Amino acid sequence: MQKTLKKLYTSPTKKKYKIINIINKKRIQMILIIMLITITLSATNYFRLKNMLNKELEIQESYQEKLKNKSIILSKAYKKNQEKSKKTGSISIIDSKIKEIIIKNGGKLNNLQWYFGDSQKINVISTQNSKKSINIIQDINKIKHLKFTELILSKTGINKSIELDITLTIIP
Repeated sequence: MQKTLKKLYTSPTKKKYKIINIINKKRIQMILIIMLITITLSATNYFRLKNMLNKELEIQESYQEKLKNKSIILSKAYKKNQEKSKKTGSISIIDSKIKEIIIKNGGKLNNLQWYFGDSQKINVISTQNSKKSINIIQDINKIKHLKFTELILSKTGINKSIELDITLTIIP
């Protein structure tokens, strides 16, 4: 290192000597220029990174807000569905109660059909003894959320049995 410096000072006509000489003479000015450049670059980099971070935070907040809104909508729909199912009763529970009533009163269930549309309806066709038909009608009338829409009694002629054709409407 010393040899190269001696060569530079001994031969003042070379370009390297001139550069080093300028640096020595204007050292304070060079330091100020370098500091100004580094401060400017670091400040620009800082603000650029800060701006990128703010944009990412805004995007993240918007996604979180959308997710929160969707979860609120989903929970409201779930609660509404739960309330509706509590009001109307479960289809399987109503179905099993009707079957239970008919079997308990000694009847034979011929047909049980569900109709879903504007109003939920059930069509029940069963055959039983004429004395037990009244008990079946009374027991079905005790089931919550069911209302008689149509009731048809038909004589079958076999062992004094009656065919009971009931159309029920589910009320909320």
